[in-house]
Amino acid sequence: DGKAGAGAGDPLAALHLQRGVLFASGLIAGEGLIGILFALLSVTETSIALGDGPLLGSWASTAAYTLLAVFMARIVCGKGLFRRAAREGG
Repeated sequence: DGKAGAGAGDPLAALHLQRGVLFASGLIAGEGLIGILFALLSVTETSIALGDGPLLGSWASTAAYTLLAVFMARIVCGKGLFRRAAREGG
C-alpha cells in the first residue's frame, strides 16, 4: 500500500486515531490518580463504606462498571459521528 502510517491521507482515520490515543491517555492518567488515592487510603488506614451491607456496594460497583462500559463504547463507536461522515464523503 505504501502509506506512511495509520490515517495517512485520510482525515477521518486520522481523527479517529487521535480520539483513540487521547481517550487511552486519559484512562492511563485516571488509573494513576486512582492508584495514588488508594495508596493514600491504605497508608492512612481509611475505610470508605457505601452503605450498611454488601448489597449496596455490589449494586454501586455494578452500576459504575456498566456506566463505564457504555461510556467507552460510545467513545469507541463515536456516537455515529464517523459513520455519518463516511457516508456523506467527508
